[in-house]
Amino acid sequence: MSGGFRLILFLIFFAASTTRAFDFDALSALISNKNILSIEDLLKELPEEMKSNSVLMHKSLSLHEASYENPRAILFNKDASLLLTFNGSPSQYGFHQLELIAFRPETNRFEFREIKFPTQPNNKLRLSSQVHISKANPPVCMGCHGGLDPRPNWEPYNQWPGAYGSMAAGISVDRSPEAALQLEPFKRFLKESHSHARYQHVKNLTDIIIPEIDFYHLENLSTLTQKLSQLNLRRVVRIMKSAPFFEEYKLALIATLYCEHEVARYIPAPLFQKHIELTRPIKEVTSAIEGRSNSLIEQLNLVFEPQGLSTTHWSMDFGTGGKQSATHRFHTPNSDSEHILLGLLLKDEPAIRALIDAYSPHKTCKTLQEKSHSTLNDAVEKNQLLSKLSGLSVQEKNKRIPKIDLLLSSKVKPPRLLLQCASCHASGSTSVPEIPFDDLTLLKNEFVHNSLLHEIRYRLAPSTPASEQMPPQLHGLESDKTDLLRFFESL
Repeated sequence: MSGGFRLILFLIFFAASTTRAFDFDALSALISNKNILSIEDLLKELPEEMKSNSVLMHKSLSLHEASYENPRAILFNKDASLLLTFNGSPSQYGFHQLELIAFRPETNRFEFREIKFPTQPNNKLRLSSQVHISKANPPVCMGCHGGLDPRPNWEPYNQWPGAYGSMAAGISVDRSPEAALQLEPFKRFLKESHSHARYQHVKNLTDIIIPEIDFYHLENLSTLTQKLSQLNLRRVVRIMKSAPFFEEYKLALIATLYCEHEVARYIPAPLFQKHIELTRPIKEVTSAIEGRSNSLIEQLNLVFEPQGLSTTHWSMDFGTGGKQSATHRFHTPNSDSEHILLGLLLKDEPAIRALIDAYSPHKTCKTLQEKSHSTLNDAVEKNQLLSKLSGLSVQEKNKRIPKIDLLLSSKVKPPRLLLQCASCHASGSTSVPEIPFDDLTLLKNEFVHNSLLHEIRYRLAPSTPASEQMPPQLHGLESDKTDLLRFFESL
């Protein structure tokens, strides 16, 4: 694809993203102004923008229980900057509450909330006197959504386990064994949803129906994936810009994406060799399947791991490392992750955009290479970049292993349960949030700068539902949990 054509795509993307969608503030005002006291009444009042964009989860790892008959519905606005979820039966956990995700464009961060409603559908049982909207990012949400920099849990294109249409957005006998199992329950749901107090408001579930072969296509799965990916990549770029040497590596990143070359071409050879030494193998970072294309992930790792930023939680997958995807864990229906990243990086770089406009693609790439080498050579000479990377890299941080031994040898005797916390959350696993329970200095810093201690208090509380308590599957250890909390509070 030519550079000029790619830039047209970027301009289209950014122009489309500036139109205002129904957002969290509008939702809060709607609930307040119309004195809405039930999910059913809220669904009636939602704009068509929300009702017409939805996907259904017959299996869910969220706090909303789900089934074929009463799936978890996910409604989203036109740019996926607001997601609302609910289920359909009073017997299901979470029936009286909405879960929501809101993307804040001014900060490029996702916020998570619960909205609890006071009444059942018949308005007879009043659980409380008013609607309660939680503060952003309550502990009950953070355990599954990444904690320190939360993001949605959503698999890349084109498989979404647990969703109706989980295999490439299609339901039919011939699509896959899973799709065949979904066929009859989905047909029943379509028939019965029209009279359901909640699901009757969910529209446009299918975009293609071929009755002759019993085929249903659910395009909203791809639509949600594309739009959420665009927002998450804005979050990724914000994280990139927090790297200590982002400005020095900026040209190398832009050139890699624009010219579709490997990043090695834009980093001086001695410095790049240091990057190779300080970057973990791709399989340790993404759980990627051997032989699968991971070019984007590999390039990001090579630039940012030596600067101390792990890319493990940059994608939205549920710790699968992209195994559900046709290519990699940032894969979109439009196959445009790299182009979106490039557009975001160029958005505030008028000088580089002018260079691209002025030159042919070949001359642009040559010029970017020269400028990137010059910038990085200066950083090596003047800022001692090589030695600084050695102390920053994720790989060097992991040389604290065996981490449990360090805890045991520390002057402060650690509580017994702290070792269990460290064995999971400081192990480098991609399936749980990374928390430095093995490094008391880093852990204290986390307590100072974010709400981690508040979340830990919730996870250790005996009143917390068993499914949300940490450490999991531990019973009769309240004294140990008390010791652990006192230890954390003493830091």
